[in-house]
Amino acid sequence: MNKILIILFLIFSFTSLESQTRFNKKRSKNKTLKKIQFEIGANVSYKFSANGVNPIIGTQTDFSFIKIPDVSISSFFPISRKNKLATILDFGIQSYNYSLKDINTQEKYSHNFTYINFSPNIYIEGFLIGFNFGIPVSASWNSEDVNVDKLNTLVEFKVGGVYELYRTRKGRFMANFKLAFMLNDIFINYKKDDPLLNIIQNDDDYIRTNSSSPRTISISVGFTYYLYIF
Repeated sequence: MNKILIILFLIFSFTSLESQTRFNKKRSKNKTLKKIQFEIGANVSYKFSANGVNPIIGTQTDFSFIKIPDVSISSFFPISRKNKLATILDFGIQSYNYSLKDINTQEKYSHNFTYINFSPNIYIEGFLIGFNFGIPVSASWNSEDVNVDKLNTLVEFKVGGVYELYRTRKGRFMANFKLAFMLNDIFINYKKDDPLLNIIQNDDDYIRTNSSSPRTISISVGFTYYLYIF
């Protein structure tokens, strides 16, 4: 009887030990899969933009495709282990454009602006919300230079989405789209420093107001490749 009890005890002990070992291996594997992983990568985006406010009376605005892509270094900091909540920080160069057309003459005037920008964002299960802060480094209209001292720093609000296309052991490839709107005017003093002031002058047909000071609205589509750092 004692021998039978001893045998049963050994079988039970061995079975429990094996079950515990399997459980520990499974838990260890799950922890590895769910560990927080910092990522850093490069982003390239293409953009359409336009003047987002009512233009000078006597003109109309057009959407423009910006041929020079926005480029940035992007970092992904997970806050949760399943990457459902994270912060995304971007640092790079962004370009903006808006075009005005004279209704009477049909003449078109294109304005271009480039900024060095820093962009903090919150990522929530594929949804993106954030801001852009930029310092103007160049500006022009119809290929003529504009003094950047006449421009405000960029403050822009944006929303969008980020989606994973595929991943490897070393990183992952993401697609993103963003809708953004400037929160402040491009020019510090638009009535005084509008590049078209000597071409489209204030009169009964063309009237400049504070509400016509340009702010761009833009739509961009881009791709990011992130490398796992740790």
